[in-house]
Amino acid sequence: VTKEVKDDLPHTAIASSPLNILVYIFKMKFSLASLLIATMATNAHATSLAVCRCNPDPHFFTWHGIYYDYHGGCDLVLIQNPTFDGTDVFNLHIRTVPLNGWGGISNAVLQIGPDTMEVKDDGSYFINGMPGPTAAGIVASLGSFGYQVSYAPGTPTDVWEVKLNPPQYVRITNFNYGVSTSGSISIEVYADGSEFSDSVGMCGTWTQPGLIARD
Repeated sequence: VTKEVKDDLPHTAIASSPLNILVYIFKMKFSLASLLIATMATNAHATSLAVCRCNPDPHFFTWHGIYYDYHGGCDLVLIQNPTFDGTDVFNLHIRTVPLNGWGGISNAVLQIGPDTMEVKDDGSYFINGMPGPTAAGIVASLGSFGYQVSYAPGTPTDVWEVKLNPPQYVRITNFNYGVSTSGSISIEVYADGSEFSDSVGMCGTWTQPGLIARD
């Protein structure tokens, strides 16, 4: 082994046999290959489609496929996305309520640009603070690009769906359990990284897999 090579190798490798030196070099190449693959996978995910869900209990399912529970009664930021569609902000907040040892979702508020839609667990909903139509069909449009809101009342569920740029959507469902509808809201968001890459919240951070907690 030349002096130049020795200077670039750790002391333990120099003191070892030539076979150990070859193993060390192989491991270095393997580590670089792993780093490249991980980087490619991260970039691929950042531009792919993903789904976030939250259901009564409450259960959460993040963009990255992580499933967790968060109990209590408070207001939560499900998604905060300041750069949605290049023009409007996209914010989705929920309110959770304690229910006899478990929890539910009593309110969901979606904001796209200057417009808001709020759904309550009693089946009522509001567009920009005003009660929404009771008949099924297209009931409103949200945001600068007029994303259509469809409403489908029924038993055992009422469903509101906001059609974003295809194939994306927001679906809010209120379940009728027969005895009570308290805390009975579920939410599903199907999103594309081209418009949600800056999103953070209970659905997760789009560009950073895993869960984040305060110190």
